[in-house]
Amino acid sequence: ALAAMLASVALHAHFWTALRTWIAADMSGVLTIGPVVLAIVRRTDSGIPWTFSRVVECALMLVVLSAASSWIFFSPHTAIQTPLTQPFPLLPLAIWAAVRFGVPGTIWSLLIVNSVSLWGTSLGFGPYATAYPLEAHLTLQLFNCAVSLLFLVLSTSVESTQRSVRLHRELVLQVQSAADAERSRLAHELHDDIAQKLAALKMQLELDRL
Repeated sequence: ALAAMLASVALHAHFWTALRTWIAADMSGVLTIGPVVLAIVRRTDSGIPWTFSRVVECALMLVVLSAASSWIFFSPHTAIQTPLTQPFPLLPLAIWAAVRFGVPGTIWSLLIVNSVSLWGTSLGFGPYATAYPLEAHLTLQLFNCAVSLLFLVLSTSVESTQRSVRLHRELVLQVQSAADAERSRLAHELHDDIAQKLAALKMQLELDRL
């Protein structure tokens, strides 16, 4: 509250606008930095091996995402906005990160987008820039919070689905292996039983001849 009051005095804005902006900034920071810290500490693995082609794809995705974010949030603000100056082109890239690289890919993608958008808006660029900095940052932080929540949930769902598919495949392989082992055991026992009966029958025939 004190920080919001100081910000409202320094920027000549309404106290409640400053307070809402401060709260939204805290929420956006938690949703952006918190997952990054957890990803570094836990080092979660999606179970998919990092082959050379996958590393190249991830690097390409991050480069394209960085370039698109810079284009959108460092473009001069104009009254007429086009689809290429709005954040909408970033959504397919975020879906790419969520589907192909799971939660870690989404976390680092959101860090790039949120950092670039905050930097550009602070300099007065991008689709959310206005003559009132607090209102611009409030709109931006709400956008960042919504996008972060949406794609973190999406990436978690995708990763959970992929994990379930892998577990199902492993269980199927285990069942098949157990079935093969049981068939082999039964065949071996049946073979031994038939061999014993044949041997007994042969001995009985030889005794009868005597």
